[in-house]
Amino acid sequence: MNRLRAENRNKSLFVVINTLLMLTLMDRSVESADKDDVTDPALQPWLKPQEWRRDRETPALALGEKGRFDDQHIFAPHVIQQDGEFWMYYSGSQRCVDAGTYKGVAKDPKQPEKSDQRLFKLGLARSQAGIHFERHSQEPVFSFGDDIHSVVTAAILKNPDGSVCRENGKLRMYFAAVDFPNGKYKHDLYETTSSDGLSWAKPTHVMANAYAPCVIKDGDKYRMWYTWINKHPWHTNHAESSDGTHWTISEKPCIVMDQKWE
Repeated sequence: MNRLRAENRNKSLFVVINTLLMLTLMDRSVESADKDDVTDPALQPWLKPQEWRRDRETPALALGEKGRFDDQHIFAPHVIQQDGEFWMYYSGSQRCVDAGTYKGVAKDPKQPEKSDQRLFKLGLARSQAGIHFERHSQEPVFSFGDDIHSVVTAAILKNPDGSVCRENGKLRMYFAAVDFPNGKYKHDLYETTSSDGLSWAKPTHVMANAYAPCVIKDGDKYRMWYTWINKHPWHTNHAESSDGTHWTISEKPCIVMDQKWE
């Protein structure tokens, strides 16, 4: 009987100690989470699941007229506020996309392989309310100039709060240039500047194997997030610069593909 009582006491003591240990670990976990959570409270609502609804059946910007540079495809819109209006820069193309020829995408064995003749140029559309946009012109406001390289995923340099950052009165734009016709699909980042957002300077090469840049000027430092596409799968990288042209890439990617749906 005494032995049984001793065993019961030991079991009870084990349960108490185990419970206290679990509570201690949980408390430390909460403290650690609180210390690691440095997100601006103002951003918290946007980190939760969002519900988006179409506000109209018609597009914000339709394809261009037949024969124009954007009569086949328009994509990668980038909107800024300029002169009291919403300005949308977008990539437009009038050449065909041949399904199944994109690098890394499975091809349809029943269809013959064809070259990809897409050539994207940069268009501009404007809006008072930011809902329905009208083209500034039927012609592009910027192209690479060689009738080979496409201009895609353009992004204007911004301040940390999302407002447009002008340097010496000029806009600074980053974009990816892609040579679709040769089938290599190499993406390189370039930059260009403009005083009015309409006429842009000759582009300068910034980085190889990069796509879809997002760039801000934070104090005296430039920060860029972009898609690194040197090999599959692609992932999101971060880089910093003191002048916005020469960049130091972070050793580890910001985001990698780790979900089944990605």
